[in-house]
Amino acid sequence: MIFAGSYVITPSNYLTSGLSLDTTNLDAPVTGFTSLGGTANLNLSGFTIRKGFKWDTLTLEISGTGSVDVVIKESTGKQIYSQTGMNSTQTIALVDEAPETANNGRPLIVELTFNSNTIFLEELVLSYVEMGLYGYPIPYIPSQGEMKIVYDLPADGKVDLKIYDNRGNLVKKVIDNEDKSVKFSPKSNIEKWDGKNERGNKVSSGVYNAVIKVEFSDSSLQNYTSVFRFVVLR
Repeated sequence: MIFAGSYVITPSNYLTSGLSLDTTNLDAPVTGFTSLGGTANLNLSGFTIRKGFKWDTLTLEISGTGSVDVVIKESTGKQIYSQTGMNSTQTIALVDEAPETANNGRPLIVELTFNSNTIFLEELVLSYVEMGLYGYPIPYIPSQGEMKIVYDLPADGKVDLKIYDNRGNLVKKVIDNEDKSVKFSPKSNIEKWDGKNERGNKVSSGVYNAVIKVEFSDSSLQNYTSVFRFVVLR
């Protein structure tokens, strides 16, 4: 299972969200954030996620007439995304627009500019997901071919990927603590398992766990561990 979560910011909760706020000429009625007249700003900083997670999407639920401009930055001030003239609900895929920042889960700042008092931001949702590890096909039937195991690798580092039985016994070393180069698309990181153990024997039907441990070369990045549970059928 891949775990997920999100920051949900609305006029009713933004003051108690725990984020750092910087506002200019902002109004926040229940209908949504807007301008008191002319241009208004809402800057939100302090978006953070814990080790083993990555940013996924930013959704802005917009209604009314006029437009909103958005800028997304890292906490260092480095700009990673901007768009002007938003006038309807939009979802920004951070993993596509800024893969290095998103996949490394770096703290974010979101800066919004409202260009009239007739445009409303009803809700802002910044979502994140657990670093990914999964396999297919499921259930895995070895007689039908190999299982493909896919994982995230947002930066260079050592990768250890092993398969264990349901009692915690080692079954197969798929990647044995090897150096791997960054590939921002998880689909680029695919390993294969033929359903055999370290001795080359076919494993029996049952529940198994694929466990990945990633230790990044850059010590400022957060290492992660993820587990994928699956069933083998003979």
